Amino acid sequence: MNDRLTLIAEIPPFVPAGSALRNLPVNLDAKKRVMLDAIRYSIEIFELNYRRVIATVEGWRTADGHPGEGMFASVLSDSWAMIDSLHRLQSVVSTMTKKEKALPPYVKVLRDAASNVVVLRNAVQHVTGRIERLVSRRETPWGTISWLELRGTDPIEGWTYTMVPGTLQVSERRSLPSVGGKTVRHQFDLLTLTSDGHSFCLSEAFQAVEVFALGLQESLTKQFGGAPTVGSDMVIEARLDANISPPRKPEPTPA
Repeated sequence: MNDRLTLIAEIPPFVPAGSALRNLPVNLDAKKRVMLDAIRYSIEIFELNYRRVIATVEGWRTADGHPGEGMFASVLSDSWAMIDSLHRLQSVVSTMTKKEKALPPYVKVLRDAASNVVVLRNAVQHVTGRIERLVSRRETPWGTISWLELRGTDPIEGWTYTMVPGTLQVSERRSLPSVGGKTVRHQFDLLTLTSDGHSFCLSEAFQAVEVFALGLQESLTKQFGGAPTVGSDMVIEARLDANISPPRKPEPTPA
């Protein structure tokens, strides 16, 4: 365990405003430009989802001690979105680097972290084909989410949580997540998604995506060498020159 535990909110954005990923050269090959855009948004979506999940589990209790309204759907939605984003990121990076003889260290970090993500992605994509197995294993269709919270300073207490969505089953028993031998960096850490008999640590993936993002941006900055860049991201606004009537209130239904 590290001596200095940080909050996720203290970590700077993976792709800052001045990043090379946001400022691609004007004359960059069109195919590479599209792939780098896909990589950037996969990183940003993954990061956004992770930060949002952590913020949700930090304050999951309401005043009466129960989960807040919509908490389960929010955590599940963001967790599975991370699986999709990481799978997409790994796929694009693999395509982009398949001709390279030696992979950069930051690409290897991402590859290792995402090696099993396809198993979970396929599990949820084909949930209808797993109904019988889910029933026999007493599992939920969307899996479970677990995490670790550290409290206090001297001594530090560790609290584990497992979020089990869906209808409770009679005589249901759940094992607590194991944290032995794990490296903990943040007050809320070891966020893990378990489904179809497979577990995937989203916190470890978060760290790997950070390493990859920093390494890629450093490499691109050197490659581009100050070449003229083109802008990115815009919202197109247009005023409709038409007479738009406000919606009419529905007529009351006769008794």
